[in-house]
Amino acid sequence: MEDTVKAVFLERVDILIGVRRTVHSPNFRMRLPSVIALREYIATSRYPAFTRFNVFLRDSFRCQYCDRRKPTPDLTFDHVVPRSKGGRTSWRTS
Repeated sequence: MEDTVKAVFLERVDILIGVRRTVHSPNFRMRLPSVIALREYIATSRYPAFTRFNVFLRDSFRCQYCDRRKPTPDLTFDHVVPRSKGGRTSWRTS
């Protein structure tokens, strides 16, 4: 809800339907929106960020060698394709 209030305050969205409940600060009051519309389309990136967590999430937190689930601290990028065997920072599994 905080992101919505911020977007309304910064005039990034239009409120299509409001509700009776209000939020306020000492010098600002607004009805909470239940339906909003973006004023400008924001394209999403094609792929999510290449991070350790996202790679492990993609692989269901399983070691790519032994196919066992492991705690996140025990996994590394080397478990995807070993760097010693030419592993790269890529979303491809092979």
